[in-house]
Amino acid sequence: MNKLTETLTDSFVPFMALVAYKSTVSGQFYIGQRKIRNGKMCAESPLTTKCISEIMNAISVNNDELDHGVKGVIPPNVLYCDISIGKTRLIWYHPPEKRFLHFSKQAGIEDGEMWVPGLLYAVYNDRLQVLAFKGNRPRDVLYLAPFMNVDESHVCLGNAKVEKPVDNSFTTIIDYWEKMFWGSDFSHILGPNPVKGNLAIITKKCMATGQRFPNDELVRAKTTLKSLLK
Repeated sequence: MNKLTETLTDSFVPFMALVAYKSTVSGQFYIGQRKIRNGKMCAESPLTTKCISEIMNAISVNNDELDHGVKGVIPPNVLYCDISIGKTRLIWYHPPEKRFLHFSKQAGIEDGEMWVPGLLYAVYNDRLQVLAFKGNRPRDVLYLAPFMNVDESHVCLGNAKVEKPVDNSFTTIIDYWEKMFWGSDFSHILGPNPVKGNLAIITKKCMATGQRFPNDELVRAKTTLKSLLK
């Protein structure tokens, strides 16, 4: 036996087993814990938050590369955050602002800068959702983001080449996802028309005139801010 095996054999004994179940109907998970006494498993009980915390603390002590979650000052435009091991959920917004848009050749629109409406960004692990709002701060009513490559539930991120941040700070995570979104070429409309009129014509006009995006062209989304923040 090597030294590690000897150490484990001499110093550690099994005291608990975790059993994971998955519903064949809903796909939901349940995790149970079984104490081990004298080499035998005891009756099962639900895995507790306290037990999870103790296990993760033990892992973090022995794993310097473990992601300990997000760090740093919370920007005022962040509405919700839940970033932990194996899980990312972050929601933030920007009031109307000028952004540079890139387009593919098939879109028939020249790259350029334009005023975009207020936008709400929601990240769920590796999925990005972008919705629009009227005014300078999102209220419960949200609207479809008036861009190509976007539908109500997700963004089709294309050809943007952005390195993932090494450190998990609010600033670096937000910067990464915004670069992924604005650095990709807008190419085609996903799903239903995101505006009441012609998206290409409205976009070209905003770019040519410098006018703000017309809020009356926004289409109300089924998603609400309240539902996102649950």
